Amino acid sequence: MKGDQDPGWLTNEAELIKTIHGYKFKGSNEEVGSIDYVSREKGEGVKLLRVILDPESGKSEATQEKIQKTIDYLENEGYSDTLIVAEEFTLGAIRKVKETEHLDYLSPRLWKQHSIFEIVYAIQKKTEELCESICGKVPTTEEECKGYSKEGPFRRYNCQLRRISDDSDFHAEMGWTPLLISDFNRLLKIQRDR
Repeated sequence: MKGDQDPGWLTNEAELIKTIHGYKFKGSNEEVGSIDYVSREKGEGVKLLRVILDPESGKSEATQEKIQKTIDYLENEGYSDTLIVAEEFTLGAIRKVKETEHLDYLSPRLWKQHSIFEIVYAIQKKTEELCESICGKVPTTEEECKGYSKEGPFRRYNCQLRRISDDSDFHAEMGWTPLLISDFNRLLKIQRDR
């Protein structure tokens, strides 16, 4: 089954960044071996998210050559900032990134933790998307959601989305960032299984 496989850090992190910052698919860059996304945040200019992934080998390695091709590409594009995400970066690639203004990188070794606010926002956005696609609409009140029923002091869940949404509220209150990331990843799994 397609949802049983863990897509790994790269896919989950890229989805989280896309959801938080509103990145939209721009296209594939076969020369670099990347998937590109663009975000237009108010007052921040146009940003590029470049996810390095070789479709043939499935490897996610940013080399000095790929970074140089990215730098060459950026010279004519006018992006305010660019983030390159890959599972591995060579030392030459890291050096090139650090030498280039408005260029940053992210890998599992250099992971920048998201704030609880950002993760909760991403969970809410992803939950709304999934409610729309599964139920046909996003409930505007708690009572409108048919994802659970109250039986005395207990709730019975018949919808994983509602369960994850309620769990994430509690995890946010407690400040449990790793569990919030897990909640977001569970939503991604539901999305992939659809």
